[in-house]
Amino acid sequence: SHPVSAFLLCIENIVNRQRELFRPSSTYDAIFTHVEYIGRVGICLLSRCWEHLGLFSDDLSRSAIHRVITLKYSINEHYNLLSKEDELLTRKKLRHLHTQRVNITSTIYHWSLNTRYCMSVVVAADNKKTILVEGKNTSSLPSTSTDRPQYSNNSCEYALDLTWMLNTSRTSFSIDKQDKQCHTPIHNSDSQRLLSHVCEVNSWISGILEHYNSLERRLPTQKEKIMQNITNSPQICAFKELVTALLEFKPELTCNLLMDPDFEQILDLAFETLDSTLLEVVSSSIPSTERILSDRDDKHVTALYLMQVISNCIRRQLEQIEQELKEAFIAAVGRELHPKDFRKCMGHMIREHFMEAQQLQPFSYLIRPYKGKSAFGTLSLQTQSKKPIQMFSRELTVNKNPVSLQLSAQITIQLLGETYLHGWMEYEFNSSMRNNFYLRTRGHSYASFIVMVGNMLPGNRFEPTCSILVNNRSEIEIPLQLSKIPSAKAFRKAVSSLSPTQAQFASMIREKTLASNMFVICVIHIQPQLERLLRIPPCILTKEIELTQQMLELFIKYQIPSDLLLYDGTQSDNRLHIVDNLRRNVE
Repeated sequence: SHPVSAFLLCIENIVNRQRELFRPSSTYDAIFTHVEYIGRVGICLLSRCWEHLGLFSDDLSRSAIHRVITLKYSINEHYNLLSKEDELLTRKKLRHLHTQRVNITSTIYHWSLNTRYCMSVVVAADNKKTILVEGKNTSSLPSTSTDRPQYSNNSCEYALDLTWMLNTSRTSFSIDKQDKQCHTPIHNSDSQRLLSHVCEVNSWISGILEHYNSLERRLPTQKEKIMQNITNSPQICAFKELVTALLEFKPELTCNLLMDPDFEQILDLAFETLDSTLLEVVSSSIPSTERILSDRDDKHVTALYLMQVISNCIRRQLEQIEQELKEAFIAAVGRELHPKDFRKCMGHMIREHFMEAQQLQPFSYLIRPYKGKSAFGTLSLQTQSKKPIQMFSRELTVNKNPVSLQLSAQITIQLLGETYLHGWMEYEFNSSMRNNFYLRTRGHSYASFIVMVGNMLPGNRFEPTCSILVNNRSEIEIPLQLSKIPSAKAFRKAVSSLSPTQAQFASMIREKTLASNMFVICVIHIQPQLERLLRIPPCILTKEIELTQQMLELFIKYQIPSDLLLYDGTQSDNRLHIVDNLRRNVE
């Protein structure tokens, strides 16, 4: 076999011949080139393994252009009864101080495990199935004293989407830095597709190999396991070092490595040497009668394990680059940033570049029944840290139409008053926990008002979802459940794969959701409405605390008609006369 140093020496000689061909414009551009190199080398190594399994063919490559290609690996386990025999056992029993020998006949059942596996490619739409690897083997199992095996028959199937892999060659993988979704060498659509495919391959192979490991654990006569031999093989360890060294080369040394014709010969030599050595190790370590797989089937298991090694190396290298970029950013900033730091930074930018009328304002209001009078309470939208949410706010002063609120089938009221429109932008990150938001309201002593929360419907109609009476220093906290609506671009992408009828129905549901997604908070002052109900001038009940509380108790607790407390005089009457008349009505 060829040691790792010999392969690395050949690769370094190739690189030295083409060192002068690469001139990175910046270190950041060199990182992009390095990620492209990792993707191309990784695709090349994975392609070699797929070729050993007979996957890459011209027909499959042409089919993958317009169809989904799925690789399926199925394993079937079936337990068969080989034979049964009677065994005579002699036991001693103690009866009346005498020992008596008793002969007992027991039946011993001998079992075998038939394992069938099949790896096939399925082309979508036409359900065309191509078998790549197929085989079966029989292994002996421990005998049992019952007519049932220790394990039941089992069948499982593992699926892997190969469309992206078949459509991507080692020379076509590149990162489009002009794409708006390209943020970093790792956080872009091309690198994420590579990383996603590598993780799917790793998960697919892990499930298959773990299944074979579980099968081997059921054979106690087998002292050495095929998976352990492959994992602990010195050739496998050397191959891991080779792949890691290939992917760890700096971009200024490896930009033109794949273009050299000798690189294909190096990979061919590496895989041929590794395959022949592994087959020799596996076949010589385990007797053929005690193995799950036969000699001719070891090659595809070895190729699967090699693919797992390659996918793990690619994933680790990409994660290492991401970690290095993170450490470089922390070194530039001086500390690790969190979502709250980003919110503070955006708030600072708004304060610096926006005009005073467009500055963020905390959503916190004083509840005043009349302008210039004392507040009856407070209303605010807060985070879980009890800080008001910063919002863009504007008061609507023109073209104010009354908002209708339907209390029942017969009663509809019109809402007028101060109206404010708010805009709020919340920043979320994948690694951060979602904030919880609350509507908090608090009433002052001997103050009462109603808070309603709901949505605005078409036709300037308000639909409340909940309402509450706040009075006498009560403090209410209502948790808010926020939901996300897909953007227009995400919606178009989602409905592109639906039928016309489904797309039309989804569009109708989206229009309905957008038409009623405005969150509304409505505050109704009780004292002004009570004064209008009793037909008395404004502010008459401001200093009549006891009288006001008595009337509210009669209306809220006892639900009396308003005619019983109605003032019969005119609004021009003396204030004391009006109060005395109301007090007599209450008594």
